[in-house]
Amino acid sequence: MDYGAALLADRSKVNIQRIADHIGGDAKRFAQLMELVLHGAPAFRSWLLGPCPLLAKVIRR
Repeated sequence: MDYGAALLADRSKVNIQRIADHIGGDAKRFAQLMELVLHGAPAFRSWLLGPCPLLAKVIRR
């Protein structure tokens, strides 16, 4: 999934949850999201971090 394109097309809470559900516990998908957030992506993309299960694991470490 192209997370950047999906977010540009629709920044609704429903779409963000759909993307977060797609990422789920998959570390590779989460890494793709982090690339968007950390490397010049618009701030709204960070909204995805809240519902991502892997974020809690990263914060706990």
